[in-house]
Formats: sequence, C-alpha cells, structure tokens
Amino acid sequence: MFLPPKGSTNPAEHSQSETLFWSDQLAEHGLFLAMLLPGAEATVLRRRALEFRDRFQAHFQAVRPAAVDATNYRDVNRRTIELIEPFVAFKLELEEALRRGKVRGLVYPTFAAHIAAEGEHFRTRLLDLNAGEVGFDLAALVPFWSRIMGEHALFAAHLLDPGHEQPLIQQARDLAARFQALSTSRDAAEVAAAGEMILDYKQTAENGIESGEIQSIIHPALADHIRREAIKFLDELNRAA
Repeated sequence: MFLPPKGSTNPAEHSQSETLFWSDQLAEHGLFLAMLLPGAEATVLRRRALEFRDRFQAHFQAVRPAAVDATNYRDVNRRTIELIEPFVAFKLELEEALRRGKVRGLVYPTFAAHIAAEGEHFRTRLLDLNAGEVGFDLAALVPFWSRIMGEHALFAAHLLDPGHEQPLIQQARDLAARFQALSTSRDAAEVAAAGEMILDYKQTAENGIESGEIQSIIHPALADHIRREAIKFLDELNRAA
C-alpha cells in the first residue's frame, strides 16, 4: 500500500503516493481486461489492455525511487495525467462497445465504466494537487467511494459460486444496498463503519479465495486489488473527516 504519511499536507508527498497507488491499480486494470477478453476476436483489445498495463508498470517503477519534491511534483503529475487520459478513453470505448454488443467477453459494461471512473478520480486528484489543493472534500468522496464499494459488492455477488456461496452472496448484496443508501450521507462515522464492514468482507474473501475454501471465479489478484481500494477509501475518508 502507498499512502501519504499521516497528517501530511505536503503536495509532493501526496502526489507521489497517489501516483504509486493508482499506477499499480491501473496496471492491474489492464491485466484484468486482458484476462476477461478471451478468444481470437478480442486479440487487439487484449494487446491494447496489456500495453496500458506495461505503461503504468513502467511509470510506477520510475516514480517509486524518484525524489518527488516541490520543484518537480507538478511535472510528475502532468506526465501521469498524460498516461491516464488515453486509458480512461479506452475503457469508455470498451464500455460502449460492450453495451452495443460489438464486443463479447467476460467484462461487464458496468465494470468497464467502474474502472474508468477510478481513472477519472485519480486524474482529478492530481489536478487538485497541481492547483495546491491537498485536502479531501467529504462531499465529493462519499458519492464516489460509495459507488465504488457498492459496485465491488455487486461484482462479488455475481462472481461467487451460486451453488456454494449463498451466504456470502447475500452479504455482498446487503453491502451493496448499504453503500447505495449512503451515497448522499454526510455522516463520516456512518460511512466509515460501512467501510470497515466491506474491508472485513474483502479480507475474508481474499483469504478464502487464496486457500480454495471460497468457491468463485474471482482471481486472487482481483480480490487483493479491491481490498487495497477499501483501505484507500478509508484513508481518504479519515483525512477528509
């Protein structure tokens, strides 16, 4: 996990940690898209998805050891935004093609829109940092993360084995409904409580998927991916509150 130091108001520290966290996540988005678009007809899409993965992995490796400070963090953020924007466009194009039936695969259109929204959130955060805005706005965070956490729960409900995991499926649906209801909440404690619940759920699911005790078509890398985003959500919520 890459998070800013506790209590930090340094835009360079935030910029580097945001870039490391989300570059890692976006690289995995490319991998997941390639995994979920099988067959010869999706060859070009898989190649493009893996190209984005490679770009974000390379960017991560370049930024991690770099000295990001007041003199250069805006340039680092601008270079990162230049990588984000075409990937967001690719995800939105894929969503549209999936909705129109022009592309067939194992990617839900909602999943393509979901990961596009995460890229847009990343881009907006870097733009805010370049404008000198380090703090988080609770009114903006809650709708975004409620959507993301709620959709994670819905995806889990549809990827767990329906013949063996009905209690976990129902728990996921309940969590999705809870986050939908919280999308307009301004009660940080209430939202944080839901965040802790879904983090516990994801940790349990990841452990069970890794060990084979939970039956699903969720890859362990995807289980770990969404667990990290729950930690990121709670960290941002804490800083905003």
